[in-house]
Amino acid sequence: MAVTRAQALAQSETRSGEDSSERENESEGESGDEGDEGRESHHPPASVIQGPSGREYDNVNLSPETWQRVKDGLGNHFEVHYCIEFPSRPQKYYAFRIVPAETQFGVRIGAPGTQYERPTCSCQDYQERLLACKHIFWLSDQLVQTSLDDSLEGPAHLQDNGSSTTGDSPYAQISNRGLRTIAHELGWRFRSHSGQAVDELAFPRKDQVRDILSTFDPDGALPEEYLTDVYEDISSESVRSEDFPSTDTLEATIFRLATYDEAFFRPLREAVDVDHCAIIYFGRLADRADSVFARLNDIVKGNRTTSPTVASCAKYLRRTVTATRKNVEMRAPLNDKAKSKAFYLLLSILNKVCDSNVDAYASFSPSHTIPTDKFDRNLFEKLIGSGATARNEDPPSPRFSDRDEGHFIIDALWDLKPVARDYSDMLGETLEKLTEQRASDAYTAALARFIEQAATSDEGVAGASRPQKRPGAGPTPGQSKRMK
Repeated sequence: MAVTRAQALAQSETRSGEDSSERENESEGESGDEGDEGRESHHPPASVIQGPSGREYDNVNLSPETWQRVKDGLGNHFEVHYCIEFPSRPQKYYAFRIVPAETQFGVRIGAPGTQYERPTCSCQDYQERLLACKHIFWLSDQLVQTSLDDSLEGPAHLQDNGSSTTGDSPYAQISNRGLRTIAHELGWRFRSHSGQAVDELAFPRKDQVRDILSTFDPDGALPEEYLTDVYEDISSESVRSEDFPSTDTLEATIFRLATYDEAFFRPLREAVDVDHCAIIYFGRLADRADSVFARLNDIVKGNRTTSPTVASCAKYLRRTVTATRKNVEMRAPLNDKAKSKAFYLLLSILNKVCDSNVDAYASFSPSHTIPTDKFDRNLFEKLIGSGATARNEDPPSPRFSDRDEGHFIIDALWDLKPVARDYSDMLGETLEKLTEQRASDAYTAALARFIEQAATSDEGVAGASRPQKRPGAGPTPGQSKRMK
């Protein structure tokens, strides 16, 4: 018989303070058919669990490990600290701050075809598995309380992304009712979205503050290098200014005030906006990448005192690409000027790697200890490769594996495709370089495909603001021709 919404809520109330109930249903042959004794199954015996919403779920589509996460989630007492809708982005999604007793996690649920189509969570369990965690299963069940379909009968078949094969997806449930309405019915705090608001689930307050303050650092420190001792000392708990350590510097005091005090933080954030900080950040990454190539050039010239190796240079450049991608995503939504700064950084690195297709140790005498593997002697071979296939030593980052093809730099360019048209000439020159250097067939084809799709995309930014030219950094986007 179908469970009505009223019945579900009544059942939930009667179970207040108790764990969710589970009943084990033996599969076919419960009487003990001897012919089934030796049969193996990927899934555990059919089980049903009832969530706080009153909806029942079974495990017919789940592995034992996922089913355990379902039970952990539905049997826990989490809370939604606040929720927020981001409707103006190219990829619309809803964000939820989940507050268990020990820490906080961010769950995001997005529209079909977006990066959050499969709900994500910031907890370690999700980041390691990329499958729904207990927070996602718990949140999905909470949403059922406001969208329970009386026509649904029997247990819902859960999937490893947190949704079920019966009824609407979590995103559809939210869209149909509206997040504000759902938040009101469930007693959640709803935060309205305005303009270029930053998602604090992706970019926490204390990280934003450190990002702002680091832009003033005379030594060009990156945010993750700035005031690390104060950063580690700051908790998410609100404190009074009189409780601040008396030994704090002015920078540390501002750091703490802006993190804890909303009234102090907001004008600081408006004065030093996210786009400005992003431009500074990508500029500093570019300066450091230039330094890596300069030191590599010292090796090529035979400088035997320089410390880096080809392998260490390649490792640093990979980390730079990953940092660029993470910051584009974390700081979203960025304006076109900031995106262009990131795009130029990535494309410049790719061009300089193309110019590094040489044996870096050719001038070294046999008496010196140098790498014997050609991939550790040639930066171009190490990162791109030549011939029919490329050598890719690094597995894709779990953060981007769902949309990556394993191509250094090119995978990251897709994240910034809306500004690609402004670099049409530079992209064409890079493709010519790859051909001249006999880059791997797959890599060359991947860049050609990107250029073609960027040229025909409706996501161009004609008329958008242009980034200022960085001294010695080459042409600004406005100086390049449009693709035809």
